[in-house]
Amino acid sequence: TDGLADYYKETLPEITKVDVEGWKKELADVKENHYPKFGKHLPKELSEIIDMIQDRLNKA
Repeated sequence: TDGLADYYKETLPEITKVDVEGWKKELADVKENHYPKFGKHLPKELSEIIDMIQDRLNKA
């Protein structure tokens, strides 16, 4: 394992980064094009979760 610390310092940020704009687009698509199909049968918790994720992405 010698030398791995340097490797992880370089690669860890890359493999753990989040595509914020990509996720924002994906969530908007889900809300606009998929959730409406379920109408009143969509659990409110699903909308709440997307709102929470969007809030986090807006703070990133």
